[in-house]
Amino acid sequence: MWNIILHGRSQARIQPLLEHLREKHPRQTILPLPIDAAHVCSGAITQALQNLGPDIRVTLLINNAGALPPVRAFAKLSDEEVIDNVAVNVTFGVLVVKALMNGWFAGRACVLGMDSVGAVITLRVSLSAEKLASPHPAFSADGSTNNPSTQLEILPIIVGGVRTKMTPISEDGNIFFLKPQAFARYALAKVGLGREVYGYFWHELQMWCITVWPEEGGMRGWVNGAIMRSVEKLRAEGWRKLNARARMVDGSSSVLYSSPQPVISASEPSAGDS
Repeated sequence: MWNIILHGRSQARIQPLLEHLREKHPRQTILPLPIDAAHVCSGAITQALQNLGPDIRVTLLINNAGALPPVRAFAKLSDEEVIDNVAVNVTFGVLVVKALMNGWFAGRACVLGMDSVGAVITLRVSLSAEKLASPHPAFSADGSTNNPSTQLEILPIIVGGVRTKMTPISEDGNIFFLKPQAFARYALAKVGLGREVYGYFWHELQMWCITVWPEEGGMRGWVNGAIMRSVEKLRAEGWRKLNARARMVDGSSSVLYSSPQPVISASEPSAGDS
């Protein structure tokens, strides 16, 4: 079992999920880390970590903070909207890793950067390169972290379809849209590989079915388009069912809580935990 540090934009945004997790997992320590990822001032992350307590040591950092800009033509976005979007998707994750390198990582730690198959499947906004913007410890001043005994792994995980509130696919039995709990198990099994990997084999197979075709002649574009039409049809049906008060495949309600998009840090398991 893990203790959890749950990041969100504000305490108010974190609180409903915090209470839900504490009720569901009473033996675990679950702490809030409220920081607005779009407007991080100098030293804010370090100060927030210090507020949690001096004995915090992070074993696993999951960088899943992300946001989409307003849905309109890119050229029509304001400079502030672009800056804020890059801050959430890129800058914030890098600053979190940098802050944790100053003595907050455990002796053996891992940073999971949540990548996306959007790098291959054309979407409005590709989330792929953003999640890879984590500084590898080899590029820090001393070749590692400020704690020479720390072994830090940077592990980008490429993510495909997962049945969450962001992708409300409510169909059971589809191997390409697995439940979050199952994806987490597959992804965590990749810890130790130290390179960009797919979190789930069937997502990798999906991408192979696209990338095996040549770009020349438009074949890959045709396959890409066919897959996206299929995905969008499922997504639209999922939203329709959720709006009609249907329940997710894991049994949760679509209005259980308004959750932040968190960076979740897992600290060392507490004494007596397995």
